[in-house]
Amino acid sequence: MFMRSWNRHRRLFLQAAVFLLYIAASGSGVLFGADPSIVAGVYSEYLMEREEDLSESLDLGLYGVVSWRTALPYNSYAALKATAALTGSADLSSLYDTEYVELEFSSPLSDGYLDLFSSVSTSVTGDGTSGLYIEPQWQIKYRFDRGPRAVNPFFAYEGYYVYQSEGADDRYYNGVSAGLTRSPRIELTWEPSVHVGIERWQQQDRSDSISEVQCSLFGLAGYFVSWELTGGMLYRSSSDLQNSSLTGRIEGTVLWSPKRSLSFSFSPSLMQEHMINDGSDHTDVSGTVRIDAYPSQRVFLYGEGTLFVQDALSSTASPGFSITGGVDLSLDLP
Repeated sequence: MFMRSWNRHRRLFLQAAVFLLYIAASGSGVLFGADPSIVAGVYSEYLMEREEDLSESLDLGLYGVVSWRTALPYNSYAALKATAALTGSADLSSLYDTEYVELEFSSPLSDGYLDLFSSVSTSVTGDGTSGLYIEPQWQIKYRFDRGPRAVNPFFAYEGYYVYQSEGADDRYYNGVSAGLTRSPRIELTWEPSVHVGIERWQQQDRSDSISEVQCSLFGLAGYFVSWELTGGMLYRSSSDLQNSSLTGRIEGTVLWSPKRSLSFSFSPSLMQEHMINDGSDHTDVSGTVRIDAYPSQRVFLYGEGTLFVQDALSSTASPGFSITGGVDLSLDLP
């Protein structure tokens, strides 16, 4: 269930973001301001996985994305993106909705930039397990701008809140982070960071202290190939000892664009979780291959296949795969 939910939300929001970036790049090319854009799309997803028994499903969905970005005085900008989706099984036995809105503001301040970010994810029907849910997130970030080849530190306060009408997973998080960004050359950027915070689970009377170190690398390999690699280690110390854990993860993406209207990507990932109380280990691996095509400036086609194995190193390993395809259309605002 976790893998399916993660793939669904990652596909919806990331592919919409990629499409909107493509539209912006094909238009005026202005970074801080862009004409409002509307994207409408349909997709289908086939999923097969084996837990205790073999199960399979076919989902159909439709969604829309509205994006707006405007330049403000003093090299500032504000941006808004809103996404809504409706997904159901092919036999219409289940139907659920997701909505997502994000607001962003950035303005020069002293030797850097002040960035404000907030978002909210919602669902009225839920995913079949949580019922209605609301998840707002927020971040206040200051990043120095001393030039791409210099060391540019950043500091942030961040948090989120999760409310569910069913279940006992309501929780909120407050934390701080610090890191730096540096591009020693145009083909390479690296960004190490440290995050610490406290997550409180309301119905469970539980409090977790979370510490994470992370490093991301971004690069170019020639004119047509770009890549990124992220690794991190997270330590969770919980008042409920059964939930204390140490988790490592590594994930990356290689993107090849032989021409402007076509791109291919491969995204592998590995996550290893060690439960401190009982010493058990859980390993999840996955790999995704994706094809994006732009027959015209208004039409966007994509296909994606994912192989995954949950608890890959245990006797109860749960393998599976999903195949997704969809069509997006760019619509002009009046």
